[in-house]
Amino acid sequence: MWNDKKSILLSRFCVVIFILGVVAIAAAMPWLIGFFTPAFREPVATAKTVFIVTVYVGAVPALVLLISLFNLLGRISRDQVFVEKNVASLRLISWCCFFGGLICAAASFYYLPWILLCVAAVFIGLIVRVVKNVFSRAVALQDDADHTI
Repeated sequence: MWNDKKSILLSRFCVVIFILGVVAIAAAMPWLIGFFTPAFREPVATAKTVFIVTVYVGAVPALVLLISLFNLLGRISRDQVFVEKNVASLRLISWCCFFGGLICAAASFYYLPWILLCVAAVFIGLIVRVVKNVFSRAVALQDDADHTI
């Protein structure tokens, strides 16, 4: 039967798959770049280099986000839900989304499809920020309840 523990385990497994995917894409980008060449606005040689650099720079906040998400799910699996570490993880995840959106916005000047990823990243960052605020308030309420006699 499906339960919360299995759901969290599946989520953590998916996060690991995404981590491996980010690493694989970054490692394979010099060979994958040919798929993107037709849509470049800049001269192809320059655009290829900038595209690869964009992917490598963007991989950093993506990996930080995924590792933070993995740790967040780990704490939740140990029934540590409304704790300050989870608020900090959600804050970091939201900032990673915003930073990734900024990278994509800058990259859209030479490769327009990046703007779609920019909008998605910023939107997800906003949603995570709202969830972070809810968690923050829940932590405060939990602290108040713990200190009430």
